[in-house]
Amino acid sequence: MEKTENISPSKWWAKHFKQFEESLNGSSGSAIHQYKLKAFEAFSETGFPTTKDEAWKYTNLQNIVKNDYQPAKLGTDVSESDVTSLLVGEERLAVVFVNGFYSASLSEQCSNLSVPSGLSLRPLAEVLKSKDSDQLLAKLGVSDAKEPLVAFNSALFSDGLYLKVSKGVKIDIPVQLVFLTAKKSDKQVSHPRFIVEAEEGSEVQVIEHHVGPEGEDYITSSVGQLFAAENSKISH
Repeated sequence: MEKTENISPSKWWAKHFKQFEESLNGSSGSAIHQYKLKAFEAFSETGFPTTKDEAWKYTNLQNIVKNDYQPAKLGTDVSESDVTSLLVGEERLAVVFVNGFYSASLSEQCSNLSVPSGLSLRPLAEVLKSKDSDQLLAKLGVSDAKEPLVAFNSALFSDGLYLKVSKGVKIDIPVQLVFLTAKKSDKQVSHPRFIVEAEEGSEVQVIEHHVGPEGEDYITSSVGQLFAAENSKISH
């Protein structure tokens, strides 16, 4: 019998990254694998911030470090009303994620508007498998790997959103990003990532919602990146 590595709960993120690498099959060594490997190595060097770090002087993350969190999976016990109760305005354009994974059905059910011309909303999982993956990786690479929690997300995210507004287009209705954590007895962690790119002279408003089950222990490791070209405007 093959001996398996015993990873302590304090290194649960290493176990998660190992699971990611085992799922690559033939795409091991790909550009996204190399990007994530670099991010994981950066995070491994620093680990989670401690109260000895000036920016985290008053925020103790040791409870996260010591617990054994499980990778979140797409939940099914989320209803349309769970989402619409969060949204603002009568005209709604929503992009919904459950446990960090894009939900096409909930996004469609909770939106009463079609996606306007000049606005592109693409799940990251889809983009990473497309011919545009290199363009996306260039955007992801702008993130500062010296920020431990950014590197943590970069190493372990698998889905999210790439929102792009074409040159000169002004989107009047806010795009509402809804990140829901579904009920589950086990401790779970999700890693959504979103990118907003406004080309020259364009405008867009993005509203970000996060909600989870009361009384349950979970982590949402979320990173958002905004890229505003000349004379463009992003309201977040």
